[in-house]
Amino acid sequence: MNKTIVNSLKKRLEGVKGNWVEEQSNVLWAYRTMPKRLTGKTPFSMTYGAKAVVPVEVSLLSSRITSFAQRRNDERMIKNLDGLEEHRDIVAVRLTDYQQRLAQGYNRKVKS
Repeated sequence: MNKTIVNSLKKRLEGVKGNWVEEQSNVLWAYRTMPKRLTGKTPFSMTYGAKAVVPVEVSLLSSRITSFAQRRNDERMIKNLDGLEEHRDIVAVRLTDYQQRLAQGYNRKVKS
């Protein structure tokens, strides 16, 4: 995780020196809202059980923003939070499967 964030900061700062503080929030937002290959989910959704609203959607008044209703949103958030534990369990199973396949591939190459 830290290596990914540092590398992203380096890429964003190639032409601009000393502005890492301004770019840090953008890099962290991008990291938190991009699906990870291992889990297929974003760290944001794993934490909050919902998709993140990208700032561009707010400024352009996307359909997600224009159809927003507070009461309906609250009901959906409660429903999402109720299912969050199951969501995490599914990801834990995928993680275990990935680790087992990785170990098998590694062990196949080991010579006794």
